[in-house]
Amino acid sequence: MSAEKPRVALPPPILYAVAIGLGLWLERPLPWPLPGGALRFWVGLMVVALAAGLFALCLRELRRHQTTLNPHKGASSLVSSGPFRFSRNPIYVSLTALQLGIGFLASSTWVLVMLLWVLPLLQRFVIEREEEHLHDRFGQEYIDYCARVRRWL
Repeated sequence: MSAEKPRVALPPPILYAVAIGLGLWLERPLPWPLPGGALRFWVGLMVVALAAGLFALCLRELRRHQTTLNPHKGASSLVSSGPFRFSRNPIYVSLTALQLGIGFLASSTWVLVMLLWVLPLLQRFVIEREEEHLHDRFGQEYIDYCARVRRWL
C-alpha cells in the first residue's frame, strides 16, 4: 500500500448511519424496547451530548494540526494531542457513543445490537487500513504512539 492515503473501504459515518437506520427499521416489525423509561432517555441524551462534544474536540485537534478528517485521504501529520492522547480512534469512539445514545433515546435494543456488526466491519475495513497507512507514513513515530495510546479507550 502507498503511504499517500489509506485504502478505507467503508465511510465510517455511513456505516454507523446504516446500522442506526437498520436498527430503527427493525423496531417496527420486531419491537425490542429497552427498559428504563425516563432514566434511559436522559442517559441517552447525555451520551449523545458527550459524543457530539468528543467529536467537536477531535475536529478542533485535526484542524489545529492541519490534517484531514476524511479517512479516504492521507494524513499530513500524526495527531497525538487532545482526545488522541487517550484513544487512537476517538472519532470512532464518538460515533459508537452516538449510536449507543440514539439506541437509548429511541428505546431500541436493535440499534445497540447493530454495533455487533458495525464494530468488526469498522475494525477490518477502516481501522486496520488507517493503521497501515499511518505506519507507512510516520514509521517509528506511529509505533511509539501505538505503544503509548490504546486503540479505543
